[in-house]
Amino acid sequence: MTSDEFRRRLDQLREVIARGSAYYAVSKKLRYREEGKVSWSLEEQNRILGRFHGFLTPVGLGLLDMAFLEFAKVFDTDSRTASLWNLLGAARQDTSLVSGRTSAEVDEVSGRFRQSKKVLSWLRRTRNQRLAHVDANAPLLDPLLVKEFDCLVEDVQSAFNWLWTAHHGKGFRWDYWLRKVEEDTSQIVGILLEELSRRDAIAERTRS
Repeated sequence: MTSDEFRRRLDQLREVIARGSAYYAVSKKLRYREEGKVSWSLEEQNRILGRFHGFLTPVGLGLLDMAFLEFAKVFDTDSRTASLWNLLGAARQDTSLVSGRTSAEVDEVSGRFRQSKKVLSWLRRTRNQRLAHVDANAPLLDPLLVKEFDCLVEDVQSAFNWLWTAHHGKGFRWDYWLRKVEEDTSQIVGILLEELSRRDAIAERTRS
């Protein structure tokens, strides 16, 4: 793989990870309340989800499915794809693509995913049996724990950052983009809560 091709695929992978991370962040914000990060209670958030479930439920589930699909792409082994696996493999074969690094260092980055075999298998089967196709007789998969996928997302971002820095000679950060995604989602939930409070106040005045 030439340096130009490596750089192009690295840019493509960045977009895949960015989309997947954003989809997952919004889905989590809609489904869960993070203590200390929002001003409303769990009861208030559940009330919002209940009141607007016709919109928020399919949005949250749809974004979660899209996050799974995007992160499945990260580990695609097809040689034609801009996957993390393929870029790490290219860097292992030609360390000039990751200036100053060694094959052993590339192997160390790849090794971070040894503990993620269960999650990677779940992603692959979910993508093949439910998202990209619908297998009629596919066995049911055990649900994936939030913390398991959280760890995978962090490892993917970290491995990408390593590749990006090694190739470009400068770091890459996800912080600003994902913080903006989370802040805007929380703001929307807060606006919905204010709207419910306004409707409650009107209803109370009407009853009086």
